[in-house]
Parts: sequence; structure tokens; C-alpha cells
Amino acid sequence: MPASCTVAASRAAAPYSHSNIHRYPAAPGSSDTEDEVKTTPVRRSRLTDKYEEIEAKAKRDQKRLYNLRARQTDLLTCPVCLDFAFQAQITECGHLYCAGCLATIRLRSVEEQAFTICGVCRGDLYLNPLPCRPLQDVIESIATANSLTIPDHVSNVWADRPVYVADPGMFTGTLSPTL
Repeated sequence: MPASCTVAASRAAAPYSHSNIHRYPAAPGSSDTEDEVKTTPVRRSRLTDKYEEIEAKAKRDQKRLYNLRARQTDLLTCPVCLDFAFQAQITECGHLYCAGCLATIRLRSVEEQAFTICGVCRGDLYLNPLPCRPLQDVIESIATANSLTIPDHVSNVWADRPVYVADPGMFTGTLSPTL
């Protein structure tokens, strides 16, 4: 091929009009040579491969984020009402409830003169549930971000709770200290 037919030669021979200068912008110190023109499909292929790799990674990360959010929602959900555990309270067996549902469970067990039972593990609940303020802050921030209504405060219904209601045959005498 004659030298005058190459891309680089034709550009070198062309008069530099104002429109040609702005049509092919180049970084300082670089030039369009015949080798660069020949490797354009290779570069385009590399860029396409890199783009597809980044796109696949973004999809994987999006799926991980979705799974993390679903798992987080499951962990912060009350097992009774299946909503966020507002006024989060943790039972002695380690399960999380919202204060409203725990109050309902407690009142129902008092009416039935029975032990209060955990709805998850079916264990007896003797001790007052513990409020968990840091967890409550997380739940409220998620609810606020999702434009959910945060329910009103529920009072503690465990304060006057008799420890053993269900067993009428339980020891009722007094114990004297012995050494």
C-alpha cells in the first residue's frame, strides 16, 4: 500500500482547518497512528469485556444487598404481628418481640391464669423482657427510611406480674434459713 493511502499519511497531508482540529480531540502527547487505528477493534473488545465484567459484579452486589436487607428484615420482625418489632424487647430466651405483642401475650396469659410462653421456642417467660434501645434505633431508622408509621409507646405490663400463677399446688409455706 502506498504511503499516501494510509490513515496517518492522509491526516498528515490534509490541511489543518479549524473544523479538523476539534473533530479529533487527543490527549497531549498522543497521536493517531496506523497501529492505533488497527487496534481499535481490540480495544473496543477489551472495553466491552470490562463493561460486562463490571455489570456482572454490580448485579452480584445488588443481589447480595437484597439478600442482606431481607435477612435484616427477618431478624427485626416480631414473630406475632410479622411487622418490625417497634419498642423492641428481648425475652429471657433471646427472642425479639414488639412491646405491643408482648403485652398482648402477657395479658392473655394472666387472664387464663397460665404461664407466659414464648411464641418462638415455647419456653416459659419468668423475667421481665428487656428493652433494647440500640435495636429500637435501628428499627426506627429503617421505618423512617421506608415511610412507615411508628406506633405509640406501650406501657410495661410486666411490673405487677405474679411469678407463678398456674400451679395452685405449689409450696405456699415459709422458708427459714438453715446453716
